[in-house]
Amino acid sequence: MKRALASLLVLAALPVAAATLKIDGEVYARRTASLMPPAVQDLWQFNITQLAPDGAPVKQGDVVLAFDTSQLMTQLVGKQSLLKEKQRQLENLRLELAERQRTEALATAEARAGATRPNARRNNRPN
Repeated sequence: MKRALASLLVLAALPVAAATLKIDGEVYARRTASLMPPAVQDLWQFNITQLAPDGAPVKQGDVVLAFDTSQLMTQLVGKQSLLKEKQRQLENLRLELAERQRTEALATAEARAGATRPNARRNNRPN
């Protein structure tokens, strides 16, 4: 490997010629990134639906790896449905609470009114 590098340096110092240079070796990327599936509760197995070819050049924004989302979408639809159901139940409970509060307020007002009426009748009785 050192000999190949030294040969390259020597060739780089020579005037440019129309010759083809062939070198054996391995090429490593300057930058790498670890690609992992997203952390999803109760989901441990992911199916890959798209994968960039090994060694293919990629640019920012290119899709390098994609996972099958059908199972996640099914779970999402189910959870959204459950959320809507729970929101309807919550709204019904709020309406029931408001109705109870109005009923109790009315009963309290009637009880107060009834408690003051007998006193008023006693005071207005002829002797």
